[in-house]
Amino acid sequence: MASANPNPDSNSNSEAGAGARPGGDSSSRAVAGAEPRSPSAAGAGVANAGDLPGPAPAPSPDDPTESRDRGAAPDEAPDRTWTVLIAALGGEGGGVLSNWLVDAASEDRRTVQATSVPGVAQRTGATTYYVEIGPRRGGGGDGTGADGAPGGDAPPEGAPAGSVPGSGGRVMALLPTPGNVDLLVASELLEAGRAAQNGMITPERTTVIASTHRMFAIAEKSAMGDGRFNDERVRRAVRELSRRHVLTDLGKVAERAGTVLSSVLLGAIAGSGALPISRERLRGAIERAGIAVEANQRGFDAGYRLFDDEAVAGPDIAPERETDAAASPDAASSPVPSPAAERLDALPEPVREFARMGVERTADYQDARYAALYLDRIDGLLARMAASTPAAAAPAAGAPEPEAPHAAAREVARQLALWMCFEDLIRVADLKTRRARIERVRAEVRAKPGQPVRITEFLKPGVDEWCSVLPGWLARPILRAADRGGWRRRLNVGLHVRTSSVSGFLLMWTLARLKRLRRGMHRFREEQGRIETWLGRVGEAYGASPALAVEVAKCANLVKGYGDTHERGVRNFERTMGCLAACTAAPDPAGSLRALREAALADPDGGRLDDAIATLEGRVSPASG
Repeated sequence: MASANPNPDSNSNSEAGAGARPGGDSSSRAVAGAEPRSPSAAGAGVANAGDLPGPAPAPSPDDPTESRDRGAAPDEAPDRTWTVLIAALGGEGGGVLSNWLVDAASEDRRTVQATSVPGVAQRTGATTYYVEIGPRRGGGGDGTGADGAPGGDAPPEGAPAGSVPGSGGRVMALLPTPGNVDLLVASELLEAGRAAQNGMITPERTTVIASTHRMFAIAEKSAMGDGRFNDERVRRAVRELSRRHVLTDLGKVAERAGTVLSSVLLGAIAGSGALPISRERLRGAIERAGIAVEANQRGFDAGYRLFDDEAVAGPDIAPERETDAAASPDAASSPVPSPAAERLDALPEPVREFARMGVERTADYQDARYAALYLDRIDGLLARMAASTPAAAAPAAGAPEPEAPHAAAREVARQLALWMCFEDLIRVADLKTRRARIERVRAEVRAKPGQPVRITEFLKPGVDEWCSVLPGWLARPILRAADRGGWRRRLNVGLHVRTSSVSGFLLMWTLARLKRLRRGMHRFREEQGRIETWLGRVGEAYGASPALAVEVAKCANLVKGYGDTHERGVRNFERTMGCLAACTAAPDPAGSLRALREAALADPDGGRLDDAIATLEGRVSPASG
């Protein structure tokens, strides 16, 4: 966790990933500014991210901005109450947005109440803010009493006990209820999905303002396979359930305005006309708060224009699929070595794309010699496949080379690059000390040039992680002793390394430089042995069935991470590969192995894999006998 507080004028907190693969024992957080927080309610009664739909398909081809017609301010009945649910991530300014709404409603002489339910850290729960806005106090619609005199703040005769002066005797709810939300404001697409799942969006009543950018939830990042939720299903639910909606990447709108997301959301609220409070009062709440006024008002104006028909297709909105590869901590920093470039051109076209990325990644991970080893392995596999392909299956002279024979090699090129660049302490330290990563953190917390940012990395390596960087002759007896003593899983050392200090940065930088010695380390040698065995099995499977070879190649995805995650993955991988002969004997070899792989990904502890293996053996054994 990296904690930074460089900007007293900022009203938003931002989280920045550490560059380590999800499921590891390191994290990083950078925070700018302080956000007022309401007292915590007892328990966070929110839906868990894991309840939402499953893996995502390809990105939606929809326009980057989806908007229905701009509506006028709602009719104001004498007893009308407007309800607002703000669903935000921790640190994205949801509390500030709630405070702005309360201030604007108070300035408008309205009854108003705001409550909040803080979520759990690291995106396993939502942070929600609930605001109820009543009619103007006094019943005169302008802050006067029924007879036109100032005041009207006293509860009427016979009002419920405990009524607050100025509330007109109204009793307001502390939490939203399904079907009773006028305006849903979501700082991120998954938060809109949570609200839809909980029944907070209704077509008769609810206006939805939601940003479509994503911050992956823990359930998504920790999944063994592709655990991303289906973004398009969330979009479709919002479209169908809402009365009006705006879905666009508000994060990019805020970035272009040089401000924070909360101010853009406030402007969008004003532009939607979903509340009876004027644009001037809502915009004035920013000035009355007195924090980063100019920047926040720019964001307000950008958000307000989202409901303008001319601005929907205007330059303020960037395509959602626009990405900045340089911002990724895993982006390769070295070009393809020239000898490797010539070898890449000689590869079949279907394999070349992934192989090129694999060369860049392996050269960045280790060195040019490691990238050459990557290409050697691909060339060796292609040669073995060519030797095992029947002559009748070869393309006729002059005919275009079919892609199907290279499907397995293409998948190997992808999985091999990931496996050869496995994560260890050296890799984590390398990513955390890169200039691009530090600049990204500064940008996320909106630090000004020359402004100091304090970053503290929270690491918790265990025995496996420390032994991974030792020579095998030293690591193996330590691991055996740890297993005998029962402390292999209990001995984890918590480290807080401040990489914004000279000593902390030098410590991580020195650890990253150990990659020159990586070839002699215990984990490196173990992984190379597994890789060679896996490549041999892909080649053997190709002789029996090209489709089976593709499934064997995909099984490499079972091995990932480090610590307990890595141990479970290796165990499931070896058990799956142990069933390869049974799969080959099955009526559908590729489908049988696919079922085992999917079972292992669905349950890393191995329970579903046990069931799948039992099912496979039950089908194969009678036929073999």
